[in-house]
Amino acid sequence: MDQDEEILSGLLAQSVDGHFHLVVKQYEKQLLATTLKRTRNKDDAQDVVQETFMRSYHAFSRYTPLLLSQLNIRAWLYKTALRCFLNTRRRQTHGIKIEILQEDQLEDLEDTSQVLPEQALESSEHRQWLLSVLAGLPKYGEELFLLYFEELTCQEIAQYLGKPVGTVKSNLARGRHLLRVALETRKEEME
Repeated sequence: MDQDEEILSGLLAQSVDGHFHLVVKQYEKQLLATTLKRTRNKDDAQDVVQETFMRSYHAFSRYTPLLLSQLNIRAWLYKTALRCFLNTRRRQTHGIKIEILQEDQLEDLEDTSQVLPEQALESSEHRQWLLSVLAGLPKYGEELFLLYFEELTCQEIAQYLGKPVGTVKSNLARGRHLLRVALETRKEEME
């Protein structure tokens, strides 16, 4: 938890009603961007984010000041947003399989305005390949995606996924090993 989040947690511990708007201000754009990558629809993403903040407000209002002061707000919001998204999808279609890694999730990660067209094409092909590799690692792909693309810490990933930190670290190590093997294989194929 960074210093800004500690301050925000402390303010919420003093008064949820008086300071919740700061949570919205701090995290709304991040949650909307992440949710939009999942929903691929701006209206649906806004609905999920709104529901996330409504649930968060009601939950935070019931928490004790001590619990609020120790809360990792970012991880809590991301986990709540994921649950809201899954609930929305479940209501829309029965039994939909959520695929966490979508090909458009990497579009905004790099500014290609200063990149030559050949480099952009190569980078795009590499991202597509990387997505296919991560999608093929169902046990580790989600942790790797959250670490590298959502830039969550191991602790935040553990809270987000509801897993022990040790399990997340272990899965990341195994996933990185599999990625290295895949990269070496790709390198050999390209030579």
